[in-house]
Amino acid sequence: MQGRDLAAVAALDAAALVVNHGFVPLISAARVDRWFARRYWAGRLHRPDWPTFVADGGGQLLGALSVDLNRARNRHMPVRRWIYLHSLFVLPAARRRGVARALIRHAMRWAQRRGVGGAELGMAATNRSARSLYESFGFRVQEVTMARRLPQLR
Repeated sequence: MQGRDLAAVAALDAAALVVNHGFVPLISAARVDRWFARRYWAGRLHRPDWPTFVADGGGQLLGALSVDLNRARNRHMPVRRWIYLHSLFVLPAARRRGVARALIRHAMRWAQRRGVGGAELGMAATNRSARSLYESFGFRVQEVTMARRLPQLR
C-alpha cells in the first residue's frame, strides 16, 4: 500500500466492516468511523513490518490484505517470527477471480523472504468460503475464540 491507495483501502475497510458485522455482530462495528479508519490505515504506511498488500485491476483497487510481522518474546518458542494475516477483503465484483488467493500468496512469499517461520489468522466461524480458502493454503484450526456482550455496570 502506498499513500495514493489510502482512500481506496479505507473504503474497502468500510465495506469489510459491514460484511464482518453480519458474521460477528457481538464485537464488530455496525457503523463505519471513517476518520478513525483513515488514521489507522495512514499509520500503517510507516510500519515496514506491517504491510498492506493491494490488488489493482485497471486502476481500481480490487482487494487488500494486511500483514503484521510478530517476534517471539520467549526464546523457547518453536517459531520465533510469524505473520498475522488480517483485513482481507475483495470487492464483490472481483470475487472468484483469484484476487484473494494472489494476495495471500504474495503475503506468504513476503514473509518467507524475511525468514518468517509461521503464519496465523482469525476469521468468522461461519464464513465457509474464507475457511475453505485458508485451508487450501494449509491453515488449520488451532484455537477457538468466543465472544459475548457484558452488561454495563451502573
